[in-house]
Order: sequence, then C-alpha cells, then structure tokens
Amino acid sequence: DIVFAGVTVQYPGTLRPALAGLTLRVPAGTRLGVGGRTGSGKSTLLAAALRLVPLAGGAVLLGGRDVQQMKLRTLRGRQCARLSRARGILFARQ
Repeated sequence: DIVFAGVTVQYPGTLRPALAGLTLRVPAGTRLGVGGRTGSGKSTLLAAALRLVPLAGGAVLLGGRDVQQMKLRTLRGRQCARLSRARGILFARQ
C-alpha cells in the first residue's frame, strides 16, 4: 500500500500549499488515475512520494515504511515509480 497521511507540501515563495493535509490510501495492486487542472497538485503528489520535494507536514508510507526513512536508492531504484513525459505512474511492488 501507499498511504499519504496528512501530507502538506508548500513550495518556497508561495502563499498557499500545493497539497494541504492530503490523506489517501491506495491498496497495493490498485491503479489510480489523478486528474485536475493545471496547478492542482497532481505532479506534487508523485514528487512527494519520491521525496523530490520536502514535506511541510504529514507522512508518505510505502508498504508501511515512511519514505523519509528509506534510502533514496531503495525508494527510487526498485521500480516503485515510473515517470513518462505525458503522465506520472506510481505503483508499489509487493
């Protein structure tokens, strides 16, 4: 599973967070599509899961482990996430 627990991300120099208190659980093996307008936080959701942006609050758990405690090589190198130009795809291995 991947769990976003009260995740808040705020980019420097912005007044409002890109994500504010997001809570979401995606069971392992589930496909999830995320849609929205430009600037709605779609890319930030994926960036938070991969530790590409710092969290201002909350936690992201992958398989029950906080991604902040995982080595980046483990988090990004085990095909936990795949990015393409047109879309971001996030999935967890069991």
